[in-house]
Amino acid sequence: MKRWLLAFLLSALLLLAGCGGTASDGASSNAVGGEANDAAASQVLTEGAEALTDDELAQAQEAFASERYDEATGANSSTEVSCFFTSYYDRAEELSLAEFLRYYPNDELLRVDNAEDQAQFEALAQLEDFPFQAEEDFMPSLTSIPTPTRRYPRAAVDATLQKYAGITTADLTNTEGVLYLPEYDAYYNFTSDWGPGMFQPDGGEKLGDTVRFWTQEGSSRNYTVLTLENVDGTWLIRSFRTETIG
Repeated sequence: MKRWLLAFLLSALLLLAGCGGTASDGASSNAVGGEANDAAASQVLTEGAEALTDDELAQAQEAFASERYDEATGANSSTEVSCFFTSYYDRAEELSLAEFLRYYPNDELLRVDNAEDQAQFEALAQLEDFPFQAEEDFMPSLTSIPTPTRRYPRAAVDATLQKYAGITTADLTNTEGVLYLPEYDAYYNFTSDWGPGMFQPDGGEKLGDTVRFWTQEGSSRNYTVLTLENVDGTWLIRSFRTETIG
């Protein structure tokens, strides 16, 4: 792959990730200059591949940031791309939708003062996998459960999956644990904590139309590897998995 093409990839990733500043500047602390990152790369490079430079890795670290500062709200929010780092998969179609949605940023809170939201909650409570069961002294409601109720329109989720991986929810094979109401065409969960997926590569390579980024897990031979492929001019996430290398 030519350098200009890789630069295009990184620029595209930064554009997809959003224009806001990252929540932390620490991601690029080891990425200055343009020399190849050869320290660990020599042991993990695919034959015929070229190591990414420190500058290219710095751009990737920014593009893959898990959170960004939202000037409108004055707070940090998770990024869409971080949702692709919440489960491991050999094919993007195999990612866990439940984990993908856990900290998905494009959510809508069901409101107590909204009649339609109340109706949606009542419909949710009828689903087999609804986690809050009625008891003698407890009746689930928007005010009685200990967590917020979050709605994720399928169209928004499909748009994110299409943008980064070229797929939609119809292509996913792992939808276990996901609450969905077809009459509202939306997914729901009850996330109340904060823990977006994280991936900050410390190495990478390019070979043909494929770019692989990785981070080493401690001093072991185990690596977390993200693979992207150029398909008709669009860079798409193909896999996110652990590999033993070397």
